[in-house]
Amino acid sequence: MLSFFFRFTIFVQEDSVLLWKAVCSNKLLANVDLVLFLNKCDILDAKLASGIRLSKYVRSYGDRPNDMETASKCQQTVFT
Repeated sequence: MLSFFFRFTIFVQEDSVLLWKAVCSNKLLANVDLVLFLNKCDILDAKLASGIRLSKYVRSYGDRPNDMETASKCQQTVFT
């Protein structure tokens, strides 16, 4: 069982590295301020709750409330 878990962990890490390399090398994303991986909303929520200001990293966010609901709606309008 431990062998399977170890191999699974390695594959997940390898997939993450490959995805990151693809994102970083994508010319369409060269001038993008933020890339939000939607499966990481829990991490974004924790960061916002800890006091990290989204507007520090996304200039267009402005002085909107620094909460998950507002940040999500803002991002949805950008990408839909």
